[in-house]
Amino acid sequence: MAAQQQLAEERQRKREQAAEDAKGVEVVKNGAIRERYRWTQELPELTVSIELPPGTAKKDVVCKIGPERLAAGIRGLPPLVDGQLHARVRADEAMWQLQDSHRLVVTLPKLALEKHVWWPCLLQGEAEIDVDACEAGESTNLLSTTGSRLRMEKIELPESKGKKFATKEEAERAWKQFFTDFPGMRAYEISFDSTDGGKSGEEQLKKVLEPMLAKSEGEWEKGTE
Repeated sequence: MAAQQQLAEERQRKREQAAEDAKGVEVVKNGAIRERYRWTQELPELTVSIELPPGTAKKDVVCKIGPERLAAGIRGLPPLVDGQLHARVRADEAMWQLQDSHRLVVTLPKLALEKHVWWPCLLQGEAEIDVDACEAGESTNLLSTTGSRLRMEKIELPESKGKKFATKEEAERAWKQFFTDFPGMRAYEISFDSTDGGKSGEEQLKKVLEPMLAKSEGEWEKGTE
């Protein structure tokens, strides 16, 4: 047991050193890099990434999420993150994922009484970020090291007088205008089958995307121990 404790402590020191070394080069938009975690946000939710010792098993992870508090780490060791959240979250909808056996990613939906707002910090008492610099759609994807983020946007076609559908020319103009307005977006073509058991377009889209998302996101767990 002493040897295991010593090994865990050594891994912890290496992880903290690696995190410290990364602070000088890594940028997390809409959030910040703290001593033991990184966090980012969009208006509706927050994402927290906590580095764990390599080879960590899911059964060794402890992640307790309450409406006003977050505690996470390795079972049997002091928590890596433990504190009062800046504001309340919807704990019953929170989720966590162990990625690549060394990264704990926690998703925290914000609780909004009137409207969603940017958080200046994740935990109370920590240094605050400039919320005026936060921009929707610019948060870092903490699930990977590439900084890429998968987003879906709806292309609104112009209404045509007396017609149920836009013409081909109108649709093409709307398509081109969309990529003019959002140059960073990418398009993926998906075909729908009108004979697919009477399923709606939304149901077919979900059927096509679910395997892709499951492959990239891994196993998600409810936000309880």
